Amino acid sequence: MSLFTAQVRPGQALGFLVLGATLHDILTRLKAEPQRFPKLDLTYEHTAPVKDPVILSLAANGIRLRFDGPEQRLRLIEVLDFTKSHLTYNDRDVLRPAASIPAAPLQSGPTYRHIYQNLLGPTFPGEYVEPEASDETAMGLYVLSYPGLAFSFPMHSSSWSPGKDVVSLLSSSASHPAASMAIFAGDSWPDARERLFTMTMDPLDTFAAIIKGKESVPAEVRLVKIHGEGRLELLRSRGHGPLWIQLGYTSPQELVAELGPPDAIYRKNDQRMSIHKPRQNTGTYNRPDPNDLRLQDDSTDTDQSSAHTATDDSDDENEEGEVAGSVSGECFYNYFYHGFDVLLSTPTLPSQRPPSKQGASHEHEFDNIVPTDASSRFVASKLVLHGNVPGSYPFNRHRRCRWEIQYLKPGKGKDIVNSETPFKDIENRLHEEWKSIYKNAEEAKARQRGMVLNRDWGDSPGSSVELLGGWEESVGGRRSDIAGLGAEDVKGLGNTTLFGFPGLVFEVLKNGTVSGVTTLQKMRQLQGPRPCPPRPLPADRDRYLKACTDDLYTWQRRERAAQTPFVLHDGPPYANGSLHIGHALNKILKDLILRTKIQGGSRVTYVPGWDCHGLPIEIKALEKQREHGEHTMDAVAVRRFARDLAETTVEEQKKGFKEWGVMGDWDNAWRTMDKGFEIRQLNVFRAMAKKGLIFRRYKPVYWSPSSRTALAEAELEYKVDHVSTAAFVQFKVTSVPAGLREKMGDMQVKNLYAVVWTTTPWTLPANRAIAVHSDLEYVVVKSGENGLIIAQSRVPELTKTLNQELPLAVWPFLGKELEGATYINSLRGKEAVEQPVIHADFVSADSGTGVVHLAPGHGMDDYDVCTRLGIEAAAPVNDVGCFTSAALPDDPQALEGKPVLGAGGKAVLELLGNNVLATHKYKHKYPYDWRTKLPVITRATEQWFADVGNVKKQALEALQDVNFLPEKGKARLESFVKGRSEWCISRQRAWGVPIPALYDEDGIAVLTDESVAHIIGVIDERGIDAWWTDATDDPAWVVSGLKGTYRRGKDTMDVWFDSGTSWTQTQEQADVYLEGSDQHRGWFQSSLLTHTSASGRIGAPFKTLITHGFTLDQKGKKMSKSIGNTIAPSQIMDGTLLPPYKARNSKIAVHQAMGADALRLWVASSDYTRDVLIGTPVLKFNQSALLKYRMIIKMLLGSMQTPLIRTSPVTKLDQIALVQLQVVMYEVQTAYQNYEFYKAVNAINRWINTDLSAFYLEAMKDRLYCGDGGGVLEEIFHGLLKMLAPITPNLVEEAWDYRPQWMKASSQTHPSLRPLTEPVFDAERCDVAELEIRDEVPVLLAANTAIKTAQEEARGRKLIGSSLESSVVLTLPPRLLEVFERYREELASIFVVSSVQLVQEKAAENEAEMELADEASPNPAKLVPAAEPSNSIQPPRETSTSLQPHPVWAFSSTFSILGEKATVTIVPPKAEKCPRCWRFVAEEESLCGRCEETVKDPKDDKLVGFVV
Repeated sequence: MSLFTAQVRPGQALGFLVLGATLHDILTRLKAEPQRFPKLDLTYEHTAPVKDPVILSLAANGIRLRFDGPEQRLRLIEVLDFTKSHLTYNDRDVLRPAASIPAAPLQSGPTYRHIYQNLLGPTFPGEYVEPEASDETAMGLYVLSYPGLAFSFPMHSSSWSPGKDVVSLLSSSASHPAASMAIFAGDSWPDARERLFTMTMDPLDTFAAIIKGKESVPAEVRLVKIHGEGRLELLRSRGHGPLWIQLGYTSPQELVAELGPPDAIYRKNDQRMSIHKPRQNTGTYNRPDPNDLRLQDDSTDTDQSSAHTATDDSDDENEEGEVAGSVSGECFYNYFYHGFDVLLSTPTLPSQRPPSKQGASHEHEFDNIVPTDASSRFVASKLVLHGNVPGSYPFNRHRRCRWEIQYLKPGKGKDIVNSETPFKDIENRLHEEWKSIYKNAEEAKARQRGMVLNRDWGDSPGSSVELLGGWEESVGGRRSDIAGLGAEDVKGLGNTTLFGFPGLVFEVLKNGTVSGVTTLQKMRQLQGPRPCPPRPLPADRDRYLKACTDDLYTWQRRERAAQTPFVLHDGPPYANGSLHIGHALNKILKDLILRTKIQGGSRVTYVPGWDCHGLPIEIKALEKQREHGEHTMDAVAVRRFARDLAETTVEEQKKGFKEWGVMGDWDNAWRTMDKGFEIRQLNVFRAMAKKGLIFRRYKPVYWSPSSRTALAEAELEYKVDHVSTAAFVQFKVTSVPAGLREKMGDMQVKNLYAVVWTTTPWTLPANRAIAVHSDLEYVVVKSGENGLIIAQSRVPELTKTLNQELPLAVWPFLGKELEGATYINSLRGKEAVEQPVIHADFVSADSGTGVVHLAPGHGMDDYDVCTRLGIEAAAPVNDVGCFTSAALPDDPQALEGKPVLGAGGKAVLELLGNNVLATHKYKHKYPYDWRTKLPVITRATEQWFADVGNVKKQALEALQDVNFLPEKGKARLESFVKGRSEWCISRQRAWGVPIPALYDEDGIAVLTDESVAHIIGVIDERGIDAWWTDATDDPAWVVSGLKGTYRRGKDTMDVWFDSGTSWTQTQEQADVYLEGSDQHRGWFQSSLLTHTSASGRIGAPFKTLITHGFTLDQKGKKMSKSIGNTIAPSQIMDGTLLPPYKARNSKIAVHQAMGADALRLWVASSDYTRDVLIGTPVLKFNQSALLKYRMIIKMLLGSMQTPLIRTSPVTKLDQIALVQLQVVMYEVQTAYQNYEFYKAVNAINRWINTDLSAFYLEAMKDRLYCGDGGGVLEEIFHGLLKMLAPITPNLVEEAWDYRPQWMKASSQTHPSLRPLTEPVFDAERCDVAELEIRDEVPVLLAANTAIKTAQEEARGRKLIGSSLESSVVLTLPPRLLEVFERYREELASIFVVSSVQLVQEKAAENEAEMELADEASPNPAKLVPAAEPSNSIQPPRETSTSLQPHPVWAFSSTFSILGEKATVTIVPPKAEKCPRCWRFVAEEESLCGRCEETVKDPKDDKLVGFVV
């Protein structure tokens, strides 16, 4: 950081920090030098920012500046750290190095001796400020004053004595250097202190003293007095008389003469709400005087561009070289350093005279107003006075401009109304003043209502401002009361509110401070329809959303009630957690289908649903219990918390779905926890039980220790990089079959071991058999004294693992010879019995040893093979995955309580000792709990199962009539169904639907049709929670006829059984099921199996099954919170995923919030049949497309002002556009029918970019601007909205709302209800030879492309700018010539050139030469035959690059079509430019014939003249 060097001027300044300078001036200069002033801290009172002082701290420079609140003028300069700046007084250092040591470090401040002897000399005694009572150091301050300057010296209270003189006090060796210095206006600090912020201060005095008359000091506008009727009195610095501005009269020349040139001139061209252009070094109207004493710095980035106000709008660049005062169009004169802007425009009516001034004379007020020259076209019509309020959006873009409303006279208890008056008081005074002009209080309130002005984002990419609501639209509405706001309410001053009164518009902050006031003439009445905004307006979003969702769904259900509905059955999302991008893909795809069906004339039924039971919600419920201090963990409390959580989540998700524009019967949405749903689910269970499809068995199931419940296959995730400790373990063989014994020779059985390989050593205590494959070859190899049985092919691998030679001891033998052998599992201890070696089909020699350890209690295949042989299963593992005492009978404590997936497995291997031959780490695929993301185990427990093996054949047959999209979904679903035999449907949790079983005293389950029916009846009567809350021995649950004591079971149903029975919600077969591809093993399968088992209907529950892929990030990775690549749908809607957009005339970058349509367009444009990528490139492309849609619609709406377009002639160009529209609508309709929405989006984008925007609308510009304004824009408007209706319904609704009144009066059907198959044009209006035109359009487009190619070459050489600056010669073979002849009259319009000449190929050369000779200047060049891609005759090198009247040039390009080759040549036009339409078809200095007729036509109210 470079040091700030400044001269101390007592009573005047510290360097350029001049007393009396404005806060805006000072901040502007400081920000221009960030190296010297790196840190600026502004402190102000939030509740009174324009009344209390404002403090600007320069911490890095040790300086603090204090400004008064009302005028924001510098009143006090304080130096708090002398070491951080280099200060001098009369060229002497204020702080110098210690004198005793050369080059010593600086002291903390100047000593009194230095000040007295070297700087300022003697002065009067100062004052001592006693230390605070709590100050333990007892250090006070001695303030020594000079005129305009004061120093503060720290002084111990014990050293202070009123009797001592100042020299004695401050010269002693115990005295301290000065701690601070202050510069102020006044003779001494005690005198100045009392009136520091109130004394009148004219900066002219200070500036004049500093510059000593070297230059004239510019006058400042100190106060603006508002007199009403557009009259303003500008009071200036002393020595300058007041300047009067009369809105509607004062000219720009008068403003420049009195105020000087404006700091910037800003064009007023469009509807964006910014009125300033960037203040840069080039292309601006910065004040030219480099010595401007108001501290302007042309290189300063002052953030003063785009000071968005509630006034008029601009965007365009100002013209270079324009002289201030000479105005060629509406613009703003920006006077940043006076604090206001002036709009220059054509005069309008004056504002009303204030009632209190009726009859008063104004003659004296017009003395200084010079009447405007009648020839001047522009006058001052609006003055925007800026308050420069700290904390407001436009802070420091202007100096603060103070004002008073003169016609509000002060009186008893009433002060003058000025810029510091709280708006509540201003509002009351103005209400009182203007109440007589309104019919009643209601009208007054409506006319003066507030309007929100959003300062955070705008209706254009670069404006940071948005009007929320209409200004001159319907009266009424609600406004916020400003009174009573506290400091906590005004921390964020983003949005402001506008309030309008006759001739005045106030912009008011949340704290009631007026940020700016606009004085204006009477507002111009809106002519024509409201313009469609370039961005969605937040104020309208809810209205449009309701219209295109709730209203549309209700209408079609009511008006089409007699139709058979198209049913889309909802796969219920889980009621847990926030919505993610996968939800958006799923729900919006469903909505797209519904909307296309409604558009096609169908009635649709879509009742959303939610899956509400299950473990994730129960876990959260348990956490909630703990938070509330409940540690009982009983089922009743869990269910209560879980229900509350699910209900809250459902409402939150429902709100999100509706915000995405998803329509449906939301009021009747179903939830699996609703009583009606649960009763229907239990009846499905009853039907399956009645058929014998439900049974209970002790059987291994997937068990989640982390969830403490059984899991179904659909609840698993497989981790491919799971690492287990694998082990080679030997079991002692006790006997072998006689046949094998004979082959063993000298090998003794007592030394024989079977070697197994396992990745789950923890299952070894439950080992009950060993399996071999009867057809595999086995050997016995020798390891020491022992013989090891192993598959022959696995010997090399075991040799490598054990790192020892394993010589062959017994020749190969088949596995079937080993069957019947026995062995001992040593872990069973004293209870150990001989266990068999058996055959199993699943045994292979691909890995391990070819000998497999079987634990039927921990493996499903093991269970199946052992059960057939009567071998019982054992599973000595508890619910949390720890060993029980049964794991090691001889020493239960050795394993009991140890987790099998952790220390338990290691302990088992230690217990086996030398029987463990080797261990190693093994990475493999392993099942995990999909909810907890932790590994599961296989464990035998008593569970309820559904026998799906008996119904899967019927289920597979039902799939034959189902339409699959994509088709591969059929094979995937079939494979899952074929692999199922038993479905474990019981879970050991509290939050779910109970399995309606009773148990007797011996634990035997009772599940009969009668008992289940009885239990369902009790649940229907008492509610499902009664299953847990009723007394254990309540006899009401026991069906009559059962004897004995029974208890209710605690198991609940698998959540897949819950959602799988949701087909009971529909009366008929659903037309569509649509979910992610993971649901082939989940909801699709469970729905199919339960429907086949219990519905009594033939076929599947769905006619069409659609699956979509997963959402991946832009790198193709799965989205995960842990790696931070997730995307929230709201981020797409608010645009925050894309870089902020900065308009060319704004330094404020904002995100373009395109709302739900942005999210919907992403979904529609994605090929959902595969995994869908989402990231910045994709979203950027879609946002660009959405912006293009809005731009096209805005252009169409702006061009359909009158119904005359319906009666205008249909040209050949119009016919081409209609054919192109019809083609794309057919393509889109086909894509919609096939649910291929991405193909529809591609077709729409291609049509818009190629056919509509680049061709038809480009060719239509001349007709729209200068011709009859006709065309087929209405047909295109309707066609575009119909195609977009399913995808971007909000945009369509908005466009439909902004359609012109004449169109609304014709009672047309909404685009969402009009099929794409209806005719695109009225046959009575035009007879389009569709087939003929369709064949000829490619010919015209090929020629158009060739013309553009040649024009670009000419444009690149700066020979033309507009395409109208060229004429075209088409050299064609006879076949193509015949085509172009049919369009001859319109070819110039189609190709957007000034003229087109058709030349037959054989006569081409002579014809072209004649054309060039006609059109060229005196030395015509000869046309050279064209070559591909282009051939040109260029002007000489010395020729100017500016366009000459008739330069000699030609550029050619060729194109091939229909097997023919043709040439286009562009040449200069031979005629003159028409000043109205800009075509080169006019005589010299005159209009073309068409424009002349148009101007003469008295019926043409669009044009009243032109400027040559």
